[in-house]
Parts: sequence; C-alpha cells; structure tokens
Amino acid sequence: MTDTNDALANLTRIQRRERFDTCRAFGHSWSVQLTNDPEINNLVWKNYLRFDCSVCGAIRVDGLDAYNEVGQRRYITPDGYSYAKGETPTRAQFRGRVLPRLRREARNG
Repeated sequence: MTDTNDALANLTRIQRRERFDTCRAFGHSWSVQLTNDPEINNLVWKNYLRFDCSVCGAIRVDGLDAYNEVGQRRYITPDGYSYAKGETPTRAQFRGRVLPRLRREARNG
C-alpha cells in the first residue's frame, strides 16, 4: 500500500501541519479507485474503494457489501495528523488557522 507520508516527504513540519489543518478546516480532496491491494482487500467485503487525499496524504478505505452499502470504513493518516483525545480543535478553529495563510497567498499571487 502507498505510504501516506510519500506526498509529504519533502515538506517541513510546519508545511505538513498547514496541509493537515487545511483538510481539517475544509475537508479532504479525495481521488478514488477500486483496489485489489492485498493489504486492504481482506475479502470480507465484495469491493474495496481507496480514497487518497492529494492535500494531506490521508487514505480512506471503504469496504462495500453485495448491495454496494458501506460496511466498513477506516482511515490511515500520516504521522503528525492526529491529536490527543480531547485536544482536537473545532472546525472553526482550524479555519481560523488556515484563513490568514490563504489571504497572504491570495495577495502574493
């Protein structure tokens, strides 16, 4: 399975945190593919869909049953993405972190 950290390997710790905060503020930017990856596809479900976030490198895996209902969902997140229990900021707080950077980037073109 592709390592979630591949897309982030050349980024500084601050750049990684900015990407994580962007996804937590506005949601992930998923691309999707049907997967036969043996690390993901354990044959419990009929089909497995793999979603890769192009912003933060997170991976979501959905196992679909014979009726195409999601029977299982799991996330694989990059190192440094998660917070300790009870310490995760709210979505509004994440937006408050991200918006100043987006404004600067918009001004600087």
